[in-house]
Amino acid sequence: MKLAPLLPVLPVLLATAAGADPTIRFEQEEHDFGAVARGATAEHAFAFRNAGDAPLHVLGALAVAEGMEVEWPEAPIAPDAGGAIRVRFSPKRTGPFAVAIVVRTDDPLAVSRVLRIRGAVVP
Repeated sequence: MKLAPLLPVLPVLLATAAGADPTIRFEQEEHDFGAVARGATAEHAFAFRNAGDAPLHVLGALAVAEGMEVEWPEAPIAPDAGGAIRVRFSPKRTGPFAVAIVVRTDDPLAVSRVLRIRGAVVP
């Protein structure tokens, strides 16, 4: 059996076998944009830190809202390192809004986390 294909994942396998887990900790889980002009772009970064003792993988993030884009780090986040979930909102309709962003990770205690944004789109 050849071990070469396993070399890239070997540290993760050893950390898991030793009981090491990633732990995601957000600085904040809600953000109020306040008033946003229709057609403008509002941006926010939800900063987080890996407080665990194994690399953290952000598997994806989803927000179902017109004009909303979400970005997440594709590379693993080392223990004690940080990253951000970036939200960009370009509203086309006026009125109040509240959106939930579901973030999926390999943190066994937070497989999915919900971040929330809100505000009001003005003409």
